[in-house]
Amino acid sequence: MTEKIQSIGLPSRSFLEKAFQDFNFIASGWGYAGGTHETESFLHYMNASLLPNAICRHFYAPSFTLDNICIDGSFGHSGCDGDAGGPLVLAPEVEDQNQFSSNWILVGIQSLVPQLGCEERWPTLYTRVSSYLDWIEEKTAISIED
Repeated sequence: MTEKIQSIGLPSRSFLEKAFQDFNFIASGWGYAGGTHETESFLHYMNASLLPNAICRHFYAPSFTLDNICIDGSFGHSGCDGDAGGPLVLAPEVEDQNQFSSNWILVGIQSLVPQLGCEERWPTLYTRVSSYLDWIEEKTAISIED
């Protein structure tokens, strides 16, 4: 570990039941920016808020399932080509952060970007990490909190 490279906490199983509409998140990636089709040489990040499942389903049916979460793209920022696999993390300013095992929690992994382009104000679809905690525990032998 270094000052710039740190581990990130996994969510507890209680994250399966959370909607997270009022929480602060940060999305990051190395993907395209500014309408170019070249990956970036530095990491981009943005503040993000989640959308209700019904809105995600409207944009991403039939791909959207309860194993997904979406971030709001209506402010002109969203994931882009080249960002797939990037993290969506719960920012440490959360009021009840004492329940977490780390200041930063990995909540999602980017799986789909807007088909119309990054600047079209569409949401970005993420895989919900808490839906795969049993698999992570089985494959890594990391003990996951309830």
